[in-house]
Amino acid sequence: MAKNIETQYLKVVPATQRFVASNRRAGKQGEPDGMKRSRESFEMGFSRVLARNVTVLAENENAGEAKRGIRIFDADYLDLNAMKKNLPSDVMIEPLITRKPAIASAFNVSLSASQPLGKGTTMEFYTKDGDKPLAGVCATLNFVSKAYPDGDGAHVTDKRETDAGGRVVFEYDGNVWLPVGAVFQAKYGYWASAPLESVTSQTIQLKPLPMTGPLGWWHYTVGISNYDPIRGSGIKIGVVDTGLGPNPWLNNVKSIGSFIDGRHDNDPESGRDSANHGTHVCGIIAALQPSGSIDYVGIVPGADVYAARVFPKDLGATQADIANAVDALASEHGVHLINMSLGSEKPSAIELDAIRFAMEHGTLCICAAGNDSGGPVSFPAAYNETVAVSGLGLLGVYPPDTLSAWFTPNSPGKFGKSGLFLASYSNVGNEIVCCAPGTGIISTVPGALESPAPYLAMDGTSMSTPMVTATLAACLAGDGRYKAMPGNLERFRYAAQIVVVASSNNLNLIPQYQGYGMTGLYPLA
Repeated sequence: MAKNIETQYLKVVPATQRFVASNRRAGKQGEPDGMKRSRESFEMGFSRVLARNVTVLAENENAGEAKRGIRIFDADYLDLNAMKKNLPSDVMIEPLITRKPAIASAFNVSLSASQPLGKGTTMEFYTKDGDKPLAGVCATLNFVSKAYPDGDGAHVTDKRETDAGGRVVFEYDGNVWLPVGAVFQAKYGYWASAPLESVTSQTIQLKPLPMTGPLGWWHYTVGISNYDPIRGSGIKIGVVDTGLGPNPWLNNVKSIGSFIDGRHDNDPESGRDSANHGTHVCGIIAALQPSGSIDYVGIVPGADVYAARVFPKDLGATQADIANAVDALASEHGVHLINMSLGSEKPSAIELDAIRFAMEHGTLCICAAGNDSGGPVSFPAAYNETVAVSGLGLLGVYPPDTLSAWFTPNSPGKFGKSGLFLASYSNVGNEIVCCAPGTGIISTVPGALESPAPYLAMDGTSMSTPMVTATLAACLAGDGRYKAMPGNLERFRYAAQIVVVASSNNLNLIPQYQGYGMTGLYPLA
């Protein structure tokens, strides 16, 4: 019997030799014992055809028969291709792929500097707020290879934190590497610096975030003009991301644990944020502050929000774990909407099967278009069955010399009405359904003893996606007909129609940029 293995081992074998197997679930609910028979077919096919010829790395062997079967394994591609012909039709096999959080980056990086960059040249920086040194600031230095400036591995980043005096030192071989950019991001409370145009040792001044809540410019932009702690009541939202908290302003959000290596650990502690991305996304949706707070609130703090962690620390989320999380949120928790601020360039039949399974439960998946600076829409946003969201910014709301301001585009065609623009990071394409603010969004991140309820500004379609999810939830919360619907395809179709209606704010951008338009508060809310 195979043992579930530590996630770090999943990095050892090249992805071309690593595969995922699962059973088909979409379309089985209408068949007598359809789910059970699909799972039995999967288990039988795997044990008889594959088990003795592949190396199983992870599996959900203890999952009940009504759940998805998962195997992550290594195999020779040619041998596997021959064996697949003898498998039942309900067994899906595909290469292991990973998704990343859809947060915008200043750099197009081939590699992370886990390998030594050499010695001989040093560069130091000091980060400050006025005269006050800032410790714990993440300094990211981007290098380009002098020998192969356009080749694989030509662009490398090295990340280090400033010490108690605000100082950070980088060392590298100056004959091999040329520093071409640097960004500085505090853990909370400050804007990220704009990428340096001339990278030399220097002092970096970071600008404090404007905490002038409970509403920010993004609330007003999508039609929210007052703080209503029960807005969104009666709507259930799932968030598939890096996890949740801790942050006291998100005590109203429920962690359903982690989905890692094909298994579900329902302990809320296993769902703690492995980064800070999921906490930020949940805060945009549902942050709930005490009366009189100047922190920023979520758009629908009254909604029932369920957070599922699918990202191991410092690794991507696999399609197997995303599928399991979507299954659980749709069928076990009965969510109306699922927010997926993640993506990458390859499609997955297993992931799509889970999204279609969710559709049959009346659940609509809303997904980030991605942040490849005008590249094609990422998956899962590129599926016809999901809502693909592009990211907007607003002129005049970001301080100069900040990363958020740096994402303002140069192309006149990306500027729409009322000062709104398609952010330079956003992916575009015919798959785009709608757009929403996603640049310089200030929201919750995990707290610590010195700051239990911190906030940080982030940029990306990761931020515009929960903006759409939450605004749609506010619309649907005021729609009695929708709330009375059972969880089936009719409810899914109804919500999909409301997305079109709620996204009718035409910014005068082309459809490949804005889809139908910007999502705003529907009159019934």
